[in-house]
Amino acid sequence: MKTKLPSPYIVLALLALATLNSPLSTAFAQGTAFTYQGRLNDGASPATGIYDLRFAIYDALNSGAQQGSLLTNSATAVSNGLFSVTLDFGSQFSGANRWLDIGLRTNGGGAFSPLSPRQPLMPTPHAIYAANAGSAATATTAGSATSATSASTATTANNFSGSLSGDVTGTQGATVVASVGGQTAANVASGASAANSAASLNIANTIVKRDPSGNFSAGIITANLAGNATTATTATNLIGNVSDARLSTNVALLTIPNTSASATATPIVNGGFITGANVTSGGSGYVLAPTVTVYDSTGIGAVIIANISGGSVVSLTVQNPGSSYSGGTTLTLTAPPSNASQVFSGVNIFNGVNTFTNTSNGFTGSFTGNGAGLTNLGAINLSGIVPDARLSANVALLNGSPNFSGAVTASSFSGSGTSLTGLNASQLASGTVPAAALGNAWQVGGNSGTTPGTQFVGTTDNQALEFKVNGSRALRLEPNATSPNVIGGYSGNHLAAGLAGATISGGGWNGNTNSIFADYSAIGGGIGNAIQPSAPWSTIGGGYNNTIQPSAYYSAIGGGGGNTIQTGASDSTIGGGSGNTIQTNANDSTIGGGMGNTIQTNGQFAMIPGGRQNLATNYAFAAGYNARATNTGAFVWSDSTGTLTASTNANSVTMRASGGFRFFTGTGPVGASLAAGGTAWGVISDRNAKKNFQPVDGLEVLEKLSAIPVQHWNYKWEPDDAVPHIGPMAQDFKSAFYPGRDDKSITTLEFDGVELAAIQGLNQKLEETRAENAELKQNLAELKQLVQSLAEKK
Repeated sequence: MKTKLPSPYIVLALLALATLNSPLSTAFAQGTAFTYQGRLNDGASPATGIYDLRFAIYDALNSGAQQGSLLTNSATAVSNGLFSVTLDFGSQFSGANRWLDIGLRTNGGGAFSPLSPRQPLMPTPHAIYAANAGSAATATTAGSATSATSASTATTANNFSGSLSGDVTGTQGATVVASVGGQTAANVASGASAANSAASLNIANTIVKRDPSGNFSAGIITANLAGNATTATTATNLIGNVSDARLSTNVALLTIPNTSASATATPIVNGGFITGANVTSGGSGYVLAPTVTVYDSTGIGAVIIANISGGSVVSLTVQNPGSSYSGGTTLTLTAPPSNASQVFSGVNIFNGVNTFTNTSNGFTGSFTGNGAGLTNLGAINLSGIVPDARLSANVALLNGSPNFSGAVTASSFSGSGTSLTGLNASQLASGTVPAAALGNAWQVGGNSGTTPGTQFVGTTDNQALEFKVNGSRALRLEPNATSPNVIGGYSGNHLAAGLAGATISGGGWNGNTNSIFADYSAIGGGIGNAIQPSAPWSTIGGGYNNTIQPSAYYSAIGGGGGNTIQTGASDSTIGGGSGNTIQTNANDSTIGGGMGNTIQTNGQFAMIPGGRQNLATNYAFAAGYNARATNTGAFVWSDSTGTLTASTNANSVTMRASGGFRFFTGTGPVGASLAAGGTAWGVISDRNAKKNFQPVDGLEVLEKLSAIPVQHWNYKWEPDDAVPHIGPMAQDFKSAFYPGRDDKSITTLEFDGVELAAIQGLNQKLEETRAENAELKQNLAELKQLVQSLAEKK
């Protein structure tokens, strides 16, 4: 189809646009859309129908650079050759020349055909911006003007009236203002006001604003007060500091200021779980451990405890790692009390000093006098020596001989100590304890004669038992009334509180711990592996960053990296590989290994044995490279070329083998093949593979074949309105040519042989007919010659 768009129509279209837009430009900002009208011919006649049109703007008649985006108007109606479309390329019309490139195709099919030549876009007269507006002397509304009735910025103005907002100062664009609201002003500062007819503005040592009652506000008063001004002024109205010399003698002075500071920390997030936290600043002044708050838009459930020493936070302990935390997770620790670590000093003597009882604001230092009024003193703060007479009768005196009862703790004793009991063996500095005295101890070389069940190494107080290597935990046995838990490997590996029968055999490191949140589940090793809540009886053998998500119970990942069994995909298995995923609710599905393979959401009972980037849905099978079994029950194989091979309907077999197919039906080379690039099956017909050769009577075969009924028919499972087939019945065909064989089917090999023999028989009959016709022609010629001879004799 030859099409063209004559330029006169373009000019008319743009002139029409100009006529339409002219009045609008006086009242509204101009848009970038415009109407384009053209004419389309089909050959020599005007076109009529539905077409797809594609438009682009270029900066040259030929080649050039495309300006803006490509626009496609699908299903554009063309009537008697005429069409009209609205185009919007944005701000592509800066005044430079522009050409419109048009492509066309029939509605919804094929590629676009370019129409030549490109059409120039002629400008229409409308103004969006006046060239001299920036330097206009006056304007009713302007952003910047020498004189303005309303302006957001005025470079020079003699007078302002109405309200004032923003800054009007000498530093803001060198503004010169004669008056504001009828008041004289040299400069007006931010937020200035001329309320209540103040005499002037911004003059040194002059109050800027006062209210109708004569009170001043919005400023600081600096003055020397006399009389009762200081006593009549309440402390709530004072700012600044009162010097120590002005305080009463009954005020206790602090020797140092309060130096408390808040602690800061950052979390360690792995696989959505908080597995640790680093203290970035311990702060100071903490009396009690601060509360740790975890902030994140998606995470939930984490519990972190702070540990303090010497008034500072020294470490953080993760009690519950939570779930679904992102890399943007932050921690906040509460501030220490404002009265922590304060020390009082002075020479004042107070009555009732024993009222200092706030332990968070302890009163330390020295007092004059006999201290008779002091109570609740801590002995740790006493200096000097307490006389023996002041000691309790329960105190044992060195070199004395009083009688007393109870435990005695001393750094050393003289004598043999034969009467001492309850000694702590860990404090023995010399000598050897006889083995006979170690009946309840486990010896380095092992014990003999033990009774299993009665004698054991472990705990009896419902506490965990830990084994350490080089000072770090290597194995932890946690008690549970139902079944104990086992945590091996890195000390940061984690089991959620309250689990039963869970096991982490090993693996993990700082920042990549293994975690279990489901009962009776196990992780064999590796790093960063996780079995999430409500996924009991699940297993991850090892590897890295493998995850079994909630409710995917009875599931297993053998190893590999980055493999995931998603929520609800119970009874599913990923053998290994990397980046493989069994998606949500795809229960009872299997991925053997490979890379980037996916069983789709709800793809139950699906199978991907391995390969790469394969996809399967429920009851489907996909294997190889880029096989997509996206229909229920489909079987898809794709070869190593990586070309997408996809099923097209349910319960079908789709295979790609660019090197061809071969199917064997016996132990030898018996079968059929489909050659590379072929479209028909090849069967074995090699003479060397055949025996029992006998000639065939083609006429006999033709006669039998002619006698076999050939009918139209449909299979019983086909709908009644299906297009019928044509052919014989297997019973008739086999009875005539292959008696004794299965009479329920006809193979192409059987039918092809009969066809060839019948063709030969037909050819034989044709040759006989030709010979007979030749003989008849000869006889006819001789007869004609005889008749002619007789006629001539008369």
